[in-house]
Amino acid sequence: MPKLVNGTGEEISNAVVTMIQEWRVESQVKAMCFDTTASNTGRRIGACGVIETKLDKNLLHLACRHHVYEIVV
Repeated sequence: MPKLVNGTGEEISNAVVTMIQEWRVESQVKAMCFDTTASNTGRRIGACGVIETKLDKNLLHLACRHHVYEIVV
């Protein structure tokens, strides 16, 4: 992945979709794994939703719960 200037959902999604297209694996992508920060999961501008829109398909969301468990402990 290229280094990102900032961590906005739009910039993250642009980088991910660009790499998916460069690698020519659009048809093979079925799910995405991500941490649960707002830049990834935000309703309107989160990277996950924008990626699904740009790829024009629904993907399985595999949200990492690691950091949530750290808070509980």
